[in-house]
Amino acid sequence: MVDKATLGEFKYELDCFTASVDMILSGKYREHPLDSFLLEVCLLHFRVVWDFFYKGKKGNNLTIRDFLPGGIPKKQKPKSPNKLLEIRESVNETVAHLSQRRATPAFKAGQINGADLPVMRAHIAALFAAFAPLLTQDQRDALVNPLASKFKNYKTLNP
Repeated sequence: MVDKATLGEFKYELDCFTASVDMILSGKYREHPLDSFLLEVCLLHFRVVWDFFYKGKKGNNLTIRDFLPGGIPKKQKPKSPNKLLEIRESVNETVAHLSQRRATPAFKAGQINGADLPVMRAHIAALFAAFAPLLTQDQRDALVNPLASKFKNYKTLNP
């Protein structure tokens, strides 16, 4: 069993993703380069949360299977829009690596846009809503962001 503190770290990732989407969509941070930094933060935390729900075990990275060996039952798991799969894969080139393809017009044309953010947020919220009730009460109680007070002005996902 993974310790409860790990669930707090997962909740931190969820809160960072959710808050960054809300900040971007608010339109308050449109000045450059802050807008780019905020989008990168959003994408980085999206990748962490996405990989938790969808990627297999690699090294010491935690996945949903560390808490629910069978994962979310298929009938309860929301269908992932293809665009989100594309966004997840492009994050490697837009945030984590510098690639030749990243500078091509075709790659730039497929980049995330404002319409993608609500879709990303809704899908992550649906995954979390399917995940949280399957945890034990002790695990749900541990789903507390250790830095929660810093997020008090933003919407977060609650179990």
